[in-house]
Amino acid sequence: MSDATFDPGLTAAQPAQRRFWEQGHLGKSAPWLFVLSLPLILAIVLLGTVVMGVVVGALDPSGIESGGQGDWRSLPLKTALLSFGFVMLPFAFLLLGVVLANKAVHGRGLRSLLTGQGRFRWAQALTSLTVILVLALAVLAAGRLLSPEAVVFVLDPEAFLIFLPFVLVLVPIQVLAEEVFFRGYLVQAVGRFVARRWVVILLPTLLFWGAHLNNGPVVQGGLWAVAVYGVMAFYLTFLAVAGDGLEHSLGVHLGINLFAFLIEGAAESWYPTPTVFIADPEGYEFTLLATVAIFLVHYLLVVRRRRDPGPA
Repeated sequence: MSDATFDPGLTAAQPAQRRFWEQGHLGKSAPWLFVLSLPLILAIVLLGTVVMGVVVGALDPSGIESGGQGDWRSLPLKTALLSFGFVMLPFAFLLLGVVLANKAVHGRGLRSLLTGQGRFRWAQALTSLTVILVLALAVLAAGRLLSPEAVVFVLDPEAFLIFLPFVLVLVPIQVLAEEVFFRGYLVQAVGRFVARRWVVILLPTLLFWGAHLNNGPVVQGGLWAVAVYGVMAFYLTFLAVAGDGLEHSLGVHLGINLFAFLIEGAAESWYPTPTVFIADPEGYEFTLLATVAIFLVHYLLVVRRRRDPGPA
């Protein structure tokens, strides 16, 4: 499929600079520099995680031992919070590593990792975030009506309120780090050597998909859960490439994760937080259909109907 027929309304009229997925050509873009940057990013993540582990271990060794895999109901809240932080804070080092590598190795600024436009389009990100949360709540309501035993009300108000500020800080960092790495840096690295958009979408999709296959819900949910993560990986990468930036993908991803960490958790989650509901991990057939439906409605309502003329 040619570039001319690829986009039915997602990509705005392009400014003079390169499109988002082509910005790997900017600055220093020799092939060996991409090979150099990945170990640099990994080293920063590992070093930061070790330092953080020492700090958490000094505060509460059991926060590391649980590794984010213990049920918060069976742990002291201090231990549960430290365990959650130990799981989530490495994403801050991933974000730092990508930004530093992009600047120090390639000579590109942060904006090149976020958007192909003159500035980041906050309106798009916030609209996508809001729509995803509303659609997810609608699906939750439908699930409760169709199968109340599969979506159980488990709210613990005290624990929920204690975790809430940590989730609202750490989850956006986690989402931003994954978006900047997988759909910013990696998309542009592939775009540096490949001129076909579908290839640029496919490779980072597979990498993001593979990186999430060891999540607790995926292990418990089997092939249906694997398919859910595959659909999500593809749609987020599609939005970043065809939408000329991370605005929509960041909003969608943040909506999904906030919903999972605050509203409806998975029974076998490896990142347990107090949520309002817990879903049966065996119900992923419904989850797959719901995910496809949510993304389709999001695309039709938010993306396809808007032909953004430029930065907002």
